[in-house]
Amino acid sequence: MPHSSKSTETATKTLAYDVAEQLRTPEEMAAYLDAWLDEAADDVSGIARALGMEVAAWNSHVPPEHFERSGATPVDDLNKLIETSDVISVHLPLNNATRGIVTAENLAHVKPGTLFINTARSEVIESGALLARLQKGDVPAALDVFDHEPLTADDAICHVPGIVLTPHVGWRADGAFKELTRQMIACLTAYFAGEDYNVVVSER
Repeated sequence: MPHSSKSTETATKTLAYDVAEQLRTPEEMAAYLDAWLDEAADDVSGIARALGMEVAAWNSHVPPEHFERSGATPVDDLNKLIETSDVISVHLPLNNATRGIVTAENLAHVKPGTLFINTARSEVIESGALLARLQKGDVPAALDVFDHEPLTADDAICHVPGIVLTPHVGWRADGAFKELTRQMIACLTAYFAGEDYNVVVSER
């Protein structure tokens, strides 16, 4: 099944971050951390492999066959994956199970020079842990999500050298806006027809 424009846009931004920040050849990029749950991670994997990168991934509850379909090598130990990666890209939805799942102890394993990318959600990383790691100055980063949005000019993350910041725009693409418009029209049409569409709130 083709992936959505939203996931493709996020994947494209992730790889653009990589090229813009590091200017590395594919051969120099040994591994990826893809905390694997969404289409964007699959798209990143496909693009990265097409560029000759080796892709590895960790997730606590995704079946092995998913990694096989995506062409990524599963790694059981998150710390081992982090410490052997040249590029780390986080792809996780935010929920009770993933909030703070990447800890300060995990980030201590990021080796100097590794590019850290987060286009998922800031809260999947332990509060304050990423800022503390980046403030050491030896890890470049590209971030599209933050603990507080919109990001203010006096936020500490804005004063860390060697990082690229964008205002949570990784999902934005013409296809995404068209899909949002289509769903809005479908919701209104269903409402006036007395029908349900994409209902996520229980009446109980």
